[in-house]
Amino acid sequence: MTLIAKIKEAIEPIIIKYGQELVELSFDEKSRDKKLNVVVGSLKGPGITELTAITKEFHKLNDAQLIIPFDFSLDVSSPGLDRPLATSSDFKRNIGRDITVSYEDENGSVVKETGIVKEVLENHIMIETGSDKEKKIDLDKIIKSKLIIKIGKRK
Repeated sequence: MTLIAKIKEAIEPIIIKYGQELVELSFDEKSRDKKLNVVVGSLKGPGITELTAITKEFHKLNDAQLIIPFDFSLDVSSPGLDRPLATSSDFKRNIGRDITVSYEDENGSVVKETGIVKEVLENHIMIETGSDKEKKIDLDKIIKSKLIIKIGKRK
């Protein structure tokens, strides 16, 4: 089992315990500053309490089981606003929000849509585009998708 697989197997139950899900996990053990980056998320979003608890609990577990057998730094954070949306969980966390999405249509052409995430099912999303039209987009056809960041009061 690879080191990253061992880390994932160890940290995922901790993340779930605090009502979060693993969004992204990366570890560059070859760099001088061996840094483990863990991104977690949930529908309500992780708070500082959850992020701190996950960090502390993983350090305790690592001290006991020596999952990572050398010094490293650990950064547990939430997904940034500018992070691309890729998984159904990413889209579920953003229901009701404006996004731009580029995808491949049935003819193989790249289409770009802007709209509000209305529904997320296992293998596709529904977005409301202009004039209250809904568009079904298969997740496996999405090339790139991001939140449209708006500053100000939410409606």
